[in-house]
Amino acid sequence: MAIVARTLEGITCVAITSAPPLGMPDPAKILNLFPKEAQVGARYLDDAALGVRVFTFPQIDLRLIFEPSRVRVEATKPKKPEDLPLAEFLSMIVETAYPKMPFPRYGYNYDITYQYDVVIPQNHVIGAFLDKETADKTTHFGWQFTLSKDKGKRKETYFMKVVSPLELRAMANIEFDQPLPKGKESQSAFVRGFEEAQKIAEHVNFS
Repeated sequence: MAIVARTLEGITCVAITSAPPLGMPDPAKILNLFPKEAQVGARYLDDAALGVRVFTFPQIDLRLIFEPSRVRVEATKPKKPEDLPLAEFLSMIVETAYPKMPFPRYGYNYDITYQYDVVIPQNHVIGAFLDKETADKTTHFGWQFTLSKDKGKRKETYFMKVVSPLELRAMANIEFDQPLPKGKESQSAFVRGFEEAQKIAEHVNFS
């Protein structure tokens, strides 16, 4: 089996604090981090019950989500990391909105669909997990695994699901147990993570 196409479905960056709650950021301060042209049509909404503030920048396909214990930055349309510097945005936002707050953990998420040149033997794969009676009733199937790297400071969790006879969808969650890098250093790590996450499907064994 060979991979003949890769489709990026979504990307996200997250910074996690060790001293929640973060508190709501000043809207003007966040909006002014971006150029005037990026602010056109920008808006924010609050969910008081959850303690969440969400900013949307339609001109650059960007969403910022401020939660009690983390800051999340995501693309509203599929964009490659090199085309939308989410990690650089995250670093800039955290430094501006919470200059004295600790963020000892961060993560990158990549959602990718892989297309193969032949039909994925889903029944064979399910049969390795379930007996025939249960397998015959199964309409959706997926699996999850976590890799530990850099002496436990980096963990990669992959959620995989067969979404069509020829397609496998992989949601990669790469977590770092270390402080968020700054600026372009963070963005470089984000791009490298995407390149590595794309390769995981090459290690999937359907035999």
